[in-house]
Amino acid sequence: MVRTAILNLLNKKISSHLNVDSVWSRKAIMSWCRKNGFVPMTSEKMTLLPEPKWSGIELCSVTSADDLLSTLKEENNSKLVSSDDEEIEIVEVVNKAKQVLNNQTQLQASHIPHLNEAAIYVKEVASQINVNLKPIEIEPCIYAPAIEEMILAACKALASDLIGSAVNEGYNRLGGKLCPEEITVSDVYSTIMKTPQFDFLTN
Repeated sequence: MVRTAILNLLNKKISSHLNVDSVWSRKAIMSWCRKNGFVPMTSEKMTLLPEPKWSGIELCSVTSADDLLSTLKEENNSKLVSSDDEEIEIVEVVNKAKQVLNNQTQLQASHIPHLNEAAIYVKEVASQINVNLKPIEIEPCIYAPAIEEMILAACKALASDLIGSAVNEGYNRLGGKLCPEEITVSDVYSTIMKTPQFDFLTN
């Protein structure tokens, strides 16, 4: 499919830097993809892992959304029902209408979306080295954690390149013909030492 897509682009004359003779063969493309971790290493049929036992807790499933809703309603009703009456002392009454109005006003003034767990981790690590990452205003009164997302995307790309190069190193360790069943620490270390892209990790 990769070779076919490239040939289709050449036929449309989108790029002037490539020609038909410079396109790799299917075998060469497949070999490169395997050696860099872009396709499954083996063609063995994958088997499902046994279902985990959650500490003896029995799990159940439902066949339709209506069954799920009815089950949830029954659980909520059972939690709300109480045999003992409890006396509640009212200390203060808050004007909910005014409170809701204030919350809506604050929301209109500035809306900051919630961070995902990975972005929160980036923010926490940055704060450990006294770097305070602040949301960026992308639209009037709308802020987004753009810096955290950019750092996270860069880390993902770096890890992907490192793992792919380590797979290639595993191929070379086995003579370049056999698929490595796993990448080892030595494969990752050799990749870091040989690739200029990762030389900052050796400092």
